[in-house]
Amino acid sequence: MVDDYHHRNLRAAVLERAAAVVADSGPAALTLRGLASDLGVSHAAFRHHFGSREGVLSAVAADGFARLEAALSGVRAADPHARLLGMGEAYVAFALTHPGHFAVMFPTEPDRFVDADPAGAKTYRLLREAVLATGLAPERLDAGVAAAWGLVHGLAVLAHSGALVGAGLGAAPEGGVPALITAALRAAPIGGRPSPVAVGDRPLPVAGVEPPPVAGGVRPASVGGVQSPSGGGVQPPAVATGGQPPPVERNLP
Repeated sequence: MVDDYHHRNLRAAVLERAAAVVADSGPAALTLRGLASDLGVSHAAFRHHFGSREGVLSAVAADGFARLEAALSGVRAADPHARLLGMGEAYVAFALTHPGHFAVMFPTEPDRFVDADPAGAKTYRLLREAVLATGLAPERLDAGVAAAWGLVHGLAVLAHSGALVGAGLGAAPEGGVPALITAALRAAPIGGRPSPVAVGDRPLPVAGVEPPPVAGGVRPASVGGVQSPSGGGVQPPAVATGGQPPPVERNLP
């Protein structure tokens, strides 16, 4: 029973088993009685060490952030952009190799797993430092970090759910995810002057980079890196209130 476990050994065993259950069946399948039965310890032992089922999930999330921090810290590259790309690949790889941890690290209720907050903050600081090192202006740092994290986390969620398999990109990092991360981060206005990313035989426009001329020597109009196919007039973004943008004047022949 519980006497067979040293305190640290019991905690490690619980976290490992809980992450495995979540990976196999989802967070809803995790119960204290089930864990106690799997590990051969008393239900009271879990109450003593973790307090509740939520306490176990919170501990799994905190352990996940600690593991993710270690993975991101292990990325070594002299070039800041290469390091940021490497951290993106490590982030997605973590979601695939630690599916049970990843599934509980980002709950929909922000205050649900408070034990994971300090560990999550360390991971965020690593990403923030990596984005700042690319040469992004300090006043654009928050937006740059949000863009980088949003792009990479979105790919991680898609990879974790298996959605990328249906897109023909495979379920493992070597199945095409690194190329996606490279394209996404290079296209985002994060730092420096990135080169346009080729899509077919046309480059994807990048904010701050002049688009190449098209047939006839006319450059297409652009706003924030989004080109207007007409080449005559600029199409403003839709307003946040949900209204439609004003009509675009076009140069008719």
